Formats: sequence, structure tokens, C-alpha cells
Amino acid sequence: MKAKKIKNFLRIKIFAQNKKNTLEKIKKYIKKNNQFCHIVSLNPENLVIAKENKKFKKVIETAQIQIIDGVGMILASRLLCVSVGERYPGVDLVIDLLNLSSKMRLRVLLIGARSNLAKRLANCYQKKYSPAKFFGLEGILDIKNPKKEEEEKIFSIVSDFKPHLVLVAFGSPDQELWIERHKKEFKNCVVMGVGGAFDFLGGVVPRAPLFLRRLGLEWLFRLLVQPWRWRRQLRLLKFLWLIFWEVLGRLFNEMLFFSLKTFFEIVSEIVVNLTSGWLGFLMAPLVFGEKLENYSYLLTKGLFFSILGLLVCFWFREKSKKI
Repeated sequence: MKAKKIKNFLRIKIFAQNKKNTLEKIKKYIKKNNQFCHIVSLNPENLVIAKENKKFKKVIETAQIQIIDGVGMILASRLLCVSVGERYPGVDLVIDLLNLSSKMRLRVLLIGARSNLAKRLANCYQKKYSPAKFFGLEGILDIKNPKKEEEEKIFSIVSDFKPHLVLVAFGSPDQELWIERHKKEFKNCVVMGVGGAFDFLGGVVPRAPLFLRRLGLEWLFRLLVQPWRWRRQLRLLKFLWLIFWEVLGRLFNEMLFFSLKTFFEIVSEIVVNLTSGWLGFLMAPLVFGEKLENYSYLLTKGLFFSILGLLVCFWFREKSKKI
């Protein structure tokens, strides 16, 4: 696999990918079938959480695959002049993975979401995406306090079913942290936290019309459909605040950069002027016919320091070019 092009976005390491590369990378992990692969979604809300939660930050930075889910990421990246790759909403990736599972005859495990929703989706997909095999279970009632019996049941199914692909719908950041804690149990799987994707796919929550998605207003539509999410949307304000300070910091660094460049240019000019003035002063007796023996010592000393001054001047000029 190609080396990751790591970028720094709000001091969080991300690597740019487009849709085609993402799917190709997933296919390679599935074909190998001997490695753990964690797919994480990056959106403004998750980045704000990552700034507050070091464990979650480490999870998204070390994930094998990152996708840009959220128009806010794209807009912010343009302001910061950081390429983050192509936007790939999590729901769209899930749909692509379901189509891929049919073509590659994969075993897919659905975990979480509302009561029996994963089971209903598995039964539906078994008919729609045959010859892939699907298994769905609710899994854990309270992901913040999972019971030992619930986890043992899940990993017993993982051991017997041997899924190629696991979709976990517990919501961020809990689903990502849970997946990371159990990566040994998922050692041969491609695992993705899908948040509320099952609600969209199961028709429980309507998805925004295509034109709103293209305008980047899917978040607003979802807020209108689920007004109780307004508290979570407050993280968008914090995201804007973080972007504002990042842009301000970069502007300050640019100003400092140009100030240093100007400083070196001024110093180099001063050195040139002083050197030429010193040479003029020392050569004056020769121009006016004064006796050379009275100035031989001064002339030798002056030439030495003039050459030294020219070398210093040359060094300053080269330094200013590099800046």
C-alpha cells in the first residue's frame, strides 16, 4: 500500500483519500483477511470531541482508513489551505460496502442501533444483496456501561460467523473507542462505526433530499427532523471557534515570517553600507596622495575586515532567501 500523506488539521493528523482509493484499500484488507482495519468518519463534531478526548484523538489518528464525512471539514480545509481529500459521507460508504459485499460474497455483521433494527436490516439485505451473508444483533443496550455477557455473546458470534465486514451503530465516540478496545477480537475484520446510518437505511429517519446534500445542508435537515440534536450541534460553534483561532494563528505566523525576512534584508544592507564606507575611508589617503607607510597597517586591517564583512553580507542575503 502507498504511504499515507499525513496532514495536520487542528493539530490532528489526517491523511487525504478519495472515494476510489478508499474502496480499493478496503478491498485489499478484505482479500488479505488477516488484519484488523478500522474505518473512522471525520466530521466537525468528531474533531471537537477529539480535541477534548485524547483517547478518541489517538483512535482516529491511528485508524487504518479515514473518511471525510461532513461539508464543514471541506469548507474549513479551504480556509486553512489543507487538502483533506474528497468528501465521502458515511451512509454513502455503507451503501457502497453493501454492494461490494454482494459482488465479493462477503459475510457482514450488523451490530447496534434501535431494538431489532440490525436484525431487520440483515434479513432485508440477505434478499437484496444475495449471495452475501448477513447477521444482525442489537448487541449492547448501554454502550457506556457494556455488560460482560453482552460482549461475550457478540464475540462468540464473531468467532462462529467469521465476518469480513462489521458495521457498528453505537454512536461516536463510544463506538470507535469500543472497536479499538476489542481490535484483537476483530483481528480479521474491516470494522466501521456507522452512527445513525442504520436509521437512514431502515427508513426510521428520513435522509435529506439530494439537492440539500449537495448544498451541504444535510445537517440542517437532520436537525429539523430531530430537534433534540440541538445540543450536539453546539459543537459546530466550537468547531468554528477553533477554525477562527487556527486561521488567526497562521496569519500571525505569516506576519512573523515576513518580519524576519525584512530584518535579514535590512541587516545585509547595513553590512554592505558599512563595508563600503570603511573601504572608502581607508582608500582616501591613496586617492589624495598621502604617504602609504602611515596607512599600511590600517589598510591591511581594513581589507581584512572588509572581506569579512562581505562574507557576512553574503551569508545574510542567502539566509533571507531561504526564509
